[in-house]
Amino acid sequence: MNTSLHYLFEPTTWTSPPESYSFSRLATINSCPRRWLLINSRWGEFARFPQRARPSAIEGQIVHDALDRLAKELGRVGRPPIGSSAFSQAVEHCDFWRYFAEQIAGWNSKLTQHPRPSPTYVVRTKPADLANLAVRLFREQYRTGDGKGISETRSAPKVSLSGRSASLSSLLKGRGSLSELRLAHPSLPFVCVLDLVQQVDHDNVAIVDFKTGRPKPEHKDQLETYAVLWWRATEQFPTHIAVQYLDTGYDWRVSPDQIRSREDALAAEVQLAAAVLGNPPAPARPGEACGWCPVRARCDEGWKSLEQAHPYSPGSDAQSDVSIDLELVVASLPYMTGYAASLVNGDRVHIVYDAATGASLPPVEVGERLRLIDVMARPGGKEFQIYPWTETYRISLPPNSDS
Repeated sequence: MNTSLHYLFEPTTWTSPPESYSFSRLATINSCPRRWLLINSRWGEFARFPQRARPSAIEGQIVHDALDRLAKELGRVGRPPIGSSAFSQAVEHCDFWRYFAEQIAGWNSKLTQHPRPSPTYVVRTKPADLANLAVRLFREQYRTGDGKGISETRSAPKVSLSGRSASLSSLLKGRGSLSELRLAHPSLPFVCVLDLVQQVDHDNVAIVDFKTGRPKPEHKDQLETYAVLWWRATEQFPTHIAVQYLDTGYDWRVSPDQIRSREDALAAEVQLAAAVLGNPPAPARPGEACGWCPVRARCDEGWKSLEQAHPYSPGSDAQSDVSIDLELVVASLPYMTGYAASLVNGDRVHIVYDAATGASLPPVEVGERLRLIDVMARPGGKEFQIYPWTETYRISLPPNSDS
């Protein structure tokens, strides 16, 4: 059996549900359980689906993470004015400028070791250019706060839940605040990291999260979930939850009934996720995310939703010299630089590539149905070019084939 990605129609071994969940992992699973399973299952020699990250996506992630680090640090000191001593100290404390070079070097090291390498797939943007982009985005969002920072915010180590409810509460009262606090629910497989827990006064405790970007309804749900874990870790109900963005902040009072209700909802979500993931291939939930899903070629429902949402129009100027996904049937024996094919609508087209790219492509046969990811549509709609980064997936065998 050939176990290359081109020949595998599904994972060789489906993964089991995760041992523990986080808020973001649950959200990812809920958005499309099948995508999570396909990405995290074994594909032949690969322990999980070997996603080929795009440099643009990597750069966006680096910028986002850098801003996230800066937002947390500035939030803790009350969002001081740009240029102030407190602002400069916050930038230095989170290693904002050095972060870009470290991340680019780390990502490029991973990309050179990728099982499907391509000389194009490395981050070529200079660290200073990424930093300047982050600064521009930061300035668009940042608004000076009230300057009332947390006077003593210290990280608390991850500790066992057993017999420590009083000690953690005492630790908070003694310090006034705790940051980067890792907690696990005592009976549900759920974990979280609290950005900040603050003792507002003797009886009131606030759970605070720092975020970049714009407010989203799920941010409040996330903080209510974190309030559940603090309650279970300390037997103390938080009284407030708050989200601080670069330009504003929101806070809400939470009652014990709200926290208990959120725990019930969390238990139901975890149970449902485990049940769905335990029955591969799990439901697909097609939507806008299908357009960037790394396993879309192995999901018929997602692929069909993309075809319906963005049908290819041969000859359309809007779809010429652009990277698209394409399903086709091989119509001729391949030669050194291409082969003839038929599209789903019956149109006859040519698939072309240079000799060096062709030498690295998997062999194809007449009658074989393929899905191509990121192929270039040429003007006129009759020619499509495969590049080193194009991915080729077999989705059906040629007629009368025994392979």
